[in-house]
Amino acid sequence: MEQELGIVTPVYSTKRNSRLNYFKDTTGSILAQNLDFLCVVVDDGSTDETPDYVQSIHDNRVSYVRLERTSRSRLTSSVAANAGLNYLMDKGCSYLAYVHSDDLITQCSLERRVNALKQGAEMAYGRLTVYQHEQLTLNEFNRPGQCSIPMGMGFPHHTSMWSRKMMELMMRGREHNLFDTNIDCAEDLDVTLYSRKVMEEHKFHSQFVDAVLYIWVKSNRNITELVKDRTMRKQVKWIFEKNGFDVPESIRESLLKKLVTRPGYWLPERIKKQLRPIKEEITRLTRDRLYPRVEEGIILTDIDPFWFRN
Repeated sequence: MEQELGIVTPVYSTKRNSRLNYFKDTTGSILAQNLDFLCVVVDDGSTDETPDYVQSIHDNRVSYVRLERTSRSRLTSSVAANAGLNYLMDKGCSYLAYVHSDDLITQCSLERRVNALKQGAEMAYGRLTVYQHEQLTLNEFNRPGQCSIPMGMGFPHHTSMWSRKMMELMMRGREHNLFDTNIDCAEDLDVTLYSRKVMEEHKFHSQFVDAVLYIWVKSNRNITELVKDRTMRKQVKWIFEKNGFDVPESIRESLLKKLVTRPGYWLPERIKKQLRPIKEEITRLTRDRLYPRVEEGIILTDIDPFWFRN
């Protein structure tokens, strides 16, 4: 029997850097949904107890696929995510989404997005919140009152859900590899911009769900935290360019600022001392424009992550 909704959860956990506890919370939040679906867990070569844990889940909504890593495998989950999406497409799923293995979805998250797609949209998305330092905060761009969120920097990528029609077009356009396996970070942004491109070309429309659907757990040693800031900015610039969109000024200017204000480590110390006042002055003049001060987020008290283990 074909499942209407398909979810892919890529996971990679090692004995040295175990993500298993986070992953248990992730699966708990998915299985707590009051909805029928097929969730494929794609294990990208975990070396800890993750395979045993997944196989111990006695729920016919969960399938398990194991991939073997090579010495050339990247840390990103792109290969596993692509394998999962192809698996779900082969199973005939009508709606598709993904959940990272250390994040959470809120109650009714899946149901709300499916209902939005059933109303005629080809893509549905909503608000996300960040879980860090044992509290939930709602980012500025996700505050109540907005009826939509621009598909670019700051878009809540993780909340995206697509119709089968749109997913077929996107997969076909990328040779059945929606997530770019050649980038080290910001692959979610890349998929968002590609979704935007496909929607504009085919005159599709999206549906914004005005509810917090996803909890991004900022944990220690996740992939985002391991990527250097300069590498992130360079790849973000390239992602905008390859999808045919203008690079945001904040990205262009921050890269230029890094180039101008970062004295080479190979320069003599006396030259570095002469350059430092210039760097400090440029930083003072551009700080608020290039790196706006982050206001204290809204602490959410109306979301109960009931699946957290005691």
